[in-house]
Amino acid sequence: MCRVGTAVLSTGEAAPAVPPPTAHERVVALFDAHTRPVEYGRHANAATADVLAPGDGVVVALGVVHGRPTMAISYDGSAAGGTHGATAHAKIERGLRLAQHAGAAVVLFSEGGGFRPSEPPYYAERRDLVHELALLSGRVPLVGVAVASVWDIRALELGVTDMIVGVHGASVALDEPGPGSDAPHVADVGALEREGAVNVGVGSVAEAIAVVRKYLDYFATPRRPLQQAEDPQVAEELARLIPDNPRRAVDGRRLTDLVADPDSVLRLSERFGGSVQTSLARVGGRALGLVASHSMVKAGALDSDASDKLARFIRLCDSFQLPMVYLTDVPGILAGPAAEHSAINRHSARPYFAQVHARISQLTVAVRRAYGQGMVIMGLGQHSPGQTLTLVWPSAEFGGMGLAGAAAITANSTTSAQATGGRSEQVLYQDLVSHGSALPVAQRFRADDVIEPGDTRARLLAAVELLPVADASRRSHIPLDPW
Repeated sequence: MCRVGTAVLSTGEAAPAVPPPTAHERVVALFDAHTRPVEYGRHANAATADVLAPGDGVVVALGVVHGRPTMAISYDGSAAGGTHGATAHAKIERGLRLAQHAGAAVVLFSEGGGFRPSEPPYYAERRDLVHELALLSGRVPLVGVAVASVWDIRALELGVTDMIVGVHGASVALDEPGPGSDAPHVADVGALEREGAVNVGVGSVAEAIAVVRKYLDYFATPRRPLQQAEDPQVAEELARLIPDNPRRAVDGRRLTDLVADPDSVLRLSERFGGSVQTSLARVGGRALGLVASHSMVKAGALDSDASDKLARFIRLCDSFQLPMVYLTDVPGILAGPAAEHSAINRHSARPYFAQVHARISQLTVAVRRAYGQGMVIMGLGQHSPGQTLTLVWPSAEFGGMGLAGAAAITANSTTSAQATGGRSEQVLYQDLVSHGSALPVAQRFRADDVIEPGDTRARLLAAVELLPVADASRRSHIPLDPW
């Protein structure tokens, strides 16, 4: 039995709910234990004497997360009705300038919003927080956490962060709450997850802090020793992953978990553009981006949402020099009137464009279907300068579309009857298989090796070990697209 806001004792009596962490407690929980953060403006008062808001409703502190300098900005939604004061504005601006100077990650715990009407129009000055955050984009990791109802300027701030974690029950809106309303008239975190506006939804602030710490760890420590010996059961499960029935789906999330180090995966935007799953993870202790086709959604075909999601993930990895691994089982780009009306031609060009300009290493494993333009976008094109390794499973098939479908269309087309010499559908299919299956593709040097599925992790471990760790001080600045 579970009730929001109560705890049930073994006697059946409801105990008082544990209150969520305060703005200061969030900051303490975020930073590494036994470190001494520096807080800015702890005793600062609001600009007007009649407003009672300790620290003017925000905690700004520089500390350490996984050994890396991190600037935490934590709003207090209970202070002065959650309004945004001039002193708080100045504190945050100082914190963001220091973050840029120190190369510190920024974590924004957000609730409340709305400029305080009793104070001067400081928001019209050049000291604009959204502007400062946008300047930091791609230079340092930026993480936003919606802990309760967020609106106005604080919603805008969240919008330019790299990743948004949302606590279920929170909401994000540009409009302020109406009279007598406890929340803005907008979708909550669950709805925002489905629309791609929240990258990870969690049940509590404590869970949000754990996600933020895990996220920052990929950037703070690019390489760690592999903590656990290889598990032969992983190889066995990889060997059984492809079903005998080609119409059955393959769970890209499970494939990701098997390839990655145990407990190292953080899925981003899992519920948005679900035909492709994007995750930060570690392979052999190396932090990287993992992209997996997920045929449980739209058979794995890339639609507009999945294309946008993939493009932004490529940009994230490229900004912070994380290598990428593609696990490909894609039937192509989603076709049909609905897809065309969603401007699929434009959206599907976004990941291609990002790959052309990316400087990171890219490794690809073709596990089953690799068809059409979807194959190109899912790591099997020749346009990415960082293509480091291409492996294929024996079950992989390559072609402009599904081989059986292509054979049927060709055999039954009056325009192609002469060109095919009247060959039967079965003969045409065998010709396509002989040309588009794994070994012939490798023989034409369109892949580096054909491997058994159970060997996938071992081969990736060996390849990733050879990749250099990028020098953050020498990388170019690549800001992230907010969408």
